Amino acid sequence: MQPNLYLRSLNAMPPPEDFEYPMWKEEGDILITPDGYRWRIERSPTVGDLVKTGSLIQTYVDGEKWGGPVRVAKVIRIVQCCCPVTGFFHKYCTDGDMRYHREVIHWTIVYVPLDAIPNKDHTYSERHFLWANDLVALNGKMVQLFADDNDDWVEIVETPKKLKGKLSPVQPGFW
Repeated sequence: MQPNLYLRSLNAMPPPEDFEYPMWKEEGDILITPDGYRWRIERSPTVGDLVKTGSLIQTYVDGEKWGGPVRVAKVIRIVQCCCPVTGFFHKYCTDGDMRYHREVIHWTIVYVPLDAIPNKDHTYSERHFLWANDLVALNGKMVQLFADDNDDWVEIVETPKKLKGKLSPVQPGFW
């Protein structure tokens, strides 16, 4: 599994002053960043197109089912810069150097156990929230953003009939 930004930041070594990274490279649905990380590029349909609030999903961790089906409470769209990291939470574009700047889109699905009781307004208490993070849609399947993680994914078990064909109420998020 590729490390997230926090781990990338911990392991970052500032490059020498005159160091030049190679530019972005795309290989099909894989984006190779200048610092060598392999990110999946989401195409259409997106996670936001596939998952509806109220849908039942099943998560898989290390290739095995993780618990039983759960209910989707929120779908959050996240736009993240994946510039090379030059220090702890510090990227090239932090100082205005935009030559390596590129944003990727990924998603967080907030879900609750099936036995969670909704509030009167049909939302759920945050104490019940669990998250599936860093998701992108690839060939109709929701997989992890980093290309080296093929063992974790999310499947739709059921979409309520009243939601079929409607757009998911997606919330914007930034990371």
